[in-house]
Amino acid sequence: MATDGTGRSLWRADGRNAAQLGTLGSVKKVALPANLTFNPGADVNANLVAGRFTNSQGVAEDVLYFVAGAGNGQTALWRTNGQGTTEQILSLTDRSIEAIPELPVNVNGTLYFVASVRETLQEDGVTGTRQRFVLYRSDGTASGTTEVQGVTNFRQIQRLTAIGNTLYFSGFDGVTGPNATGEEVWRITSPGATPEVINVVPGGGGSLPRNFFGAPTPNGTEVYFVVTGSDRINRLWRLAPGTSQPALVTNGAVGTPRIVEDPNLDPFRASPNFTFFNDQIYFTAIGTSPNSTQLGGNIGQELWRINNGRVELVADLKPNTTSDFSSAPGQLTVVGSGASALLYFTADNGTSGVELWSYNGTGAPSLIELNNTPILDINQNPTGRTLGSTPQNLTADEDGNLYFTASAPNLENTEIGLELLAAQRRWNANRV
Repeated sequence: MATDGTGRSLWRADGRNAAQLGTLGSVKKVALPANLTFNPGADVNANLVAGRFTNSQGVAEDVLYFVAGAGNGQTALWRTNGQGTTEQILSLTDRSIEAIPELPVNVNGTLYFVASVRETLQEDGVTGTRQRFVLYRSDGTASGTTEVQGVTNFRQIQRLTAIGNTLYFSGFDGVTGPNATGEEVWRITSPGATPEVINVVPGGGGSLPRNFFGAPTPNGTEVYFVVTGSDRINRLWRLAPGTSQPALVTNGAVGTPRIVEDPNLDPFRASPNFTFFNDQIYFTAIGTSPNSTQLGGNIGQELWRINNGRVELVADLKPNTTSDFSSAPGQLTVVGSGASALLYFTADNGTSGVELWSYNGTGAPSLIELNNTPILDINQNPTGRTLGSTPQNLTADEDGNLYFTASAPNLENTEIGLELLAAQRRWNANRV
């Protein structure tokens, strides 16, 4: 998504010169229907969903799905091949649809999305409205877009996530009384399968499941997620391959660092940043430690992993330094494969600002260096105080390199700006 001065539009690059960093090859504006408009405040880049579609000639082609305006203040679901064919799949004027609150999700070639429907009701002579949520599946055509039976009258449907060939989501079917489940885990294992509810917290209160993540195992994919228990404490749960019985992930042993269990504090904040690395699940969370001098033994938000079924702390990178004692790891990115793979992330150790770190699975994480100088030393203000290079946009390539942007002086060390850097192969970073 970009603008050339005539308005926002989609663009495509053929990637012919992708080997030369910063060169996208031929870049062309995608021709779009006249009635297709983009909301000025919408982040369409975040809404683009890749898929495959078999056209009328029987040819399978790569396509993008997205939600955008359709004229007259309406919104619709669209499909484009980026080469002149852009079609409207579903308009919100169809079927009394009010909005599409969830991004479309591609599950092995089947597109799923949620629509909210506003219905008019009349009871005892009084007219009112009711909102319900409907799950749709689509083959990419208007005629092939249908409601998923069994998920057409929900009070809530959200957090659609594709894990392998299965769709997971958080849903509340609206059932009350002794059979109520509240908002729980739902899954659909194939386009023709009956939606299945997985009741993590019995009793009708719901578990508010979120942050679904799949991790490969020799026996299939294990699914991890966060739920809120009846005690209002947020914990990690998992589903073993081929089962419908969720299990609680074991916290650290008493007397060792553990994820905080406090009904007034969400240890995972917005996201635990689940990442599969070195055959283990890595994530970020707020924890406690018997070695911490902070109130309640809090060690802030740090890097953790699940090792042999139990949670363990990888490192406390900001131990007892200030009142803000979270190193706040983020942007977890795996580069390479096998024994040479590395986990990169950003963190603030309390002395250097937000910097780039790497971890090989053993020992302690390490600061990345730029030409044998820690990146923390390359961004200083005129007083000499380190500001932190604040790496962003971490991107791995197939050759085991990590590219990112970071704030740094220019080569004459006279001004601070945003530069593109590369952490190549192992420990040193270089300007691109």
